[in-house]
Amino acid sequence: MSPVDCSSFFLWYAYREQLSGISLCCVVIMGLLVVPIAFMNILILYIIMSKPAFHTPSNIFICNLAVSDITVAVIGIPLSITWRLYEQTSGDPEIACYLGYSAIVAGTTVSGASSLTLISAILDRYLALRFHLQYPSVVTNARVITTCILTWFSSSTIAMVIFIGMDVYDFLIASLLGPSMSLLFFAYYKIFRAVHHHQNQIHNQTSNVEQQGTFPNLSRYKKSASALLYLFVFFFIFFAPYSLFSLYHQVQGHTIYYMRGFAISVTLIYLNSALNPVICCWKIRELRRAVKKTLFQFIGKDMNSAEMGNNSRLSTINRTRDIQ
Repeated sequence: MSPVDCSSFFLWYAYREQLSGISLCCVVIMGLLVVPIAFMNILILYIIMSKPAFHTPSNIFICNLAVSDITVAVIGIPLSITWRLYEQTSGDPEIACYLGYSAIVAGTTVSGASSLTLISAILDRYLALRFHLQYPSVVTNARVITTCILTWFSSSTIAMVIFIGMDVYDFLIASLLGPSMSLLFFAYYKIFRAVHHHQNQIHNQTSNVEQQGTFPNLSRYKKSASALLYLFVFFFIFFAPYSLFSLYHQVQGHTIYYMRGFAISVTLIYLNSALNPVICCWKIRELRRAVKKTLFQFIGKDMNSAEMGNNSRLSTINRTRDIQ
């Protein structure tokens, strides 16, 4: 007798032949994601931790996001692949059930930590505008680290709800999407209103020096807020299907359409872990330069020399075109 309710996972097992195509496709995609996710996020984690200039509250949140994405690569994806492959090879249904529970608990924990970290990072940007000069004393590195620890504790608690029942778990996941999205939209609404207000104040000042003293890094702030906006948009795109299929499960039950949708939506969530470091490097110039410098050092080349070489080649091409 299994100590947990395996009825839902036994249905997965019973429909394994009908799900073989989508399951194997998802396994291949997830397998291809492991190395890029691990490499890119380990690189960002190394840069932030090794360079004191990056030891800021905003970058600590990015660091925690990288940790959750690394955990996806080393725990979440391997467990999901093991579950799917074991199920497809007609292994013991009860072992398949345990693997399924492990994969979902791990996946929910790491994806939950990612989403809570993103919410916290966006609220951090709002607090930076709200408190101005008081921000460094209100939002300290120690408090941000404590918040990051709480994101892992909260997400693991949510993940454990699955042991109460799959229906309760799906209801909780579906019900959390609305409040989370509302909170994020509200925070960004307040952020952009405040940014617009500060810009108007600067333009209305006869002397910009005094106004810039109240918020000297408005340009840098806008860039970090923009990076979080892109992270949020892709987070919503890749996480929404999972919540929608959880809601579908509440209405229609454990149908084969739900099983297919579940497999696809989990793969999309893991794909988001590969995009996060790309977005961070794309939108945060200082981080992008640090990543490029580290990569050039790794391959034994000087970044400035490489950039000068590229500029020289571009100049030569342009002169050739002018002559022609």
